[in-house]
Amino acid sequence: MDFASSCQGITVQPKAYGLDFTAVPGRQGSQQASLSFRERIREDFWKAFTIFPRIGARRVYDRLRDSIFYEDETKPLGTNVLITPISKEQQLTWRKEFVPTLQSDIQSQLLAALDSRDPFKQFNSIVSLNTPLFKTWHDFKVAKVRTIVQAWADLNRVPQERWMVLPEDQKVAQDRKVLYRFLDGFALEKLLEIKIPIRWVLERDANKDSKE
Repeated sequence: MDFASSCQGITVQPKAYGLDFTAVPGRQGSQQASLSFRERIREDFWKAFTIFPRIGARRVYDRLRDSIFYEDETKPLGTNVLITPISKEQQLTWRKEFVPTLQSDIQSQLLAALDSRDPFKQFNSIVSLNTPLFKTWHDFKVAKVRTIVQAWADLNRVPQERWMVLPEDQKVAQDRKVLYRFLDGFALEKLLEIKIPIRWVLERDANKDSKE
């Protein structure tokens, strides 16, 4: 990503989730360059919440494996955390809420698209052709999705570092807090004698959080 960013005539565009990006000609991507690489929803969480529900299937988060699975809804839930995907109706409502925030010349096109037989496809086809509009819609949708994922995470005590792709400096700061908290539990004379694999301390803390 850093290499691509340094190339003349190329702009990198982050996705709403994960670590992926798209390299596009500078003029096309200039309006989206402000999208931050620093904090994004993890790709598997983004898909679990935004891909439309499927009859007979459900999405669950496994705390111990830190993974999302798609399974038969008749299967016992066990210790897994249920994820309720955002409905088509809700995502269509978001698009209808978005349209009035735009200039009048584009509103009529989008309203007609949302009134069509395939509103999502028609809406996306218009938005994707207009880079500034695409960025505005992207930011609007990410804010909506993040609010829902955050509420789900708070309710189920899923730490933010599990469902967000954190910036490297923030992750380092969190790791430091884990180490300081762990070492603070030892008396000084013991602390001077022990030899601890630092990675084990971090993994130990992550597993502890998943069980709480």
